[in-house]
Amino acid sequence: TWIIIAAGGALTLLSGITAYYPHHIMSKVSHALLQRDGLLDNNLTPVTFNGKATARQFQQRFSEFHRGNYSREIQELLKGSYQGDEYSFEYHYYHFHYVDERIVTETYTDGNGRVRTRTRREYDHYDRYGLILPFGLLRNFAVIGFSLPGAGKATYKPASNRFNKVFKVVAASEIEAAKAMKPTVVVAFEELSNVLSKVNFEVNDAADLCLSFADKDLIATPNKVKISEFDAFIEALEGEQEFQKLKAALSHVHYVMTKLDSNF
Repeated sequence: TWIIIAAGGALTLLSGITAYYPHHIMSKVSHALLQRDGLLDNNLTPVTFNGKATARQFQQRFSEFHRGNYSREIQELLKGSYQGDEYSFEYHYYHFHYVDERIVTETYTDGNGRVRTRTRREYDHYDRYGLILPFGLLRNFAVIGFSLPGAGKATYKPASNRFNKVFKVVAASEIEAAKAMKPTVVVAFEELSNVLSKVNFEVNDAADLCLSFADKDLIATPNKVKISEFDAFIEALEGEQEFQKLKAALSHVHYVMTKLDSNF
């Protein structure tokens, strides 16, 4: 509500000076307002954090954050809540950025025709995204669809070839893995792989879950309307935005919870 009121007061001024601003600046302003409105519509609020310190804290809790031999940083952290038919929980959405440093050696010919070698440092930047929440139904368990540092070999393989092509299961024992990976849970992960890419489902020894993936558009507003389109922009702010991928990820977590509840 407050963003609609605030935007409404500012739009009169902004629409009058649109012609004096570069097009890309107005696009950024429009996107920022719509993005903030989308967060409000989905009950997501920014959390105050220190990027590097928070990455170190997450690294102590999950193998997912043991990436980047040069630097690690949380670049965005939001808090939300989910209300399901059987389970309700609070969660954090994060954006994790990490950098790998590597030494590159190359040969070259100097001005005298002699072949020499030299080295230089190169830096590769990567991004991962995810949800962290209390899980409570498993410990030291992972369904891995992307390399997970220190995860070890697969403990159990279900009968589904489709699942085994994408994921591997690592647990404390084969029995625990088999109990968790019911056929319905296996199918749920297969369907999740159609929505999210490079998925890891990691539950630590404190029974907290980190569901991580490569998709950066879980909380991206799909609306492209600009401030200069005054009436359409106000209509977009007044409407309800739904983050479909976020909803699918949370629904998956809730579904797995309901299926595991009878196992333990």
